[in-house]
Amino acid sequence: MNRRKLLIAAMVAPIATAFLPSSARAHADDARILAAWSDRSSAYDRYHSLDRTVAEGPQGDAIWAEIDRAEQTICDAVAMTPEGAEIQLWVAFHHTVGGTVADDDAIRRRDLNHFQAQSEDLDWNERMAVAALTSIRNLSAVSEEARA
Repeated sequence: MNRRKLLIAAMVAPIATAFLPSSARAHADDARILAAWSDRSSAYDRYHSLDRTVAEGPQGDAIWAEIDRAEQTICDAVAMTPEGAEIQLWVAFHHTVGGTVADDDAIRRRDLNHFQAQSEDLDWNERMAVAALTSIRNLSAVSEEARA
């Protein structure tokens, strides 16, 4: 493909995307977030399965690099659906909470009930994150009902 065709494609793609149905555009925009979340979750599962001495070595470092790449992708993307925004908040929340294995597992499952049950023990910023996650989850449910 020559430079002229590339330039035309670069100029037309955003315009063409604007005319896609919103669900198609949202799916395309959030696909990177969803894939990165899956990669991040798999990497955490592998990391937690390692023996402690192995986790602190090169194999653990390689897994952390995968997690970092996935989180950077999630951070760089602009969510177009409640699910994409929810995933971005889960990653931010993960960097806020204490970091117990039970909390890590609940975050990977996107388990709001785990944190709602202990809301009185959470710091204010953590409570606010749980409230935002709950709101986004509810927005998603309302959006799905409206489409049905």
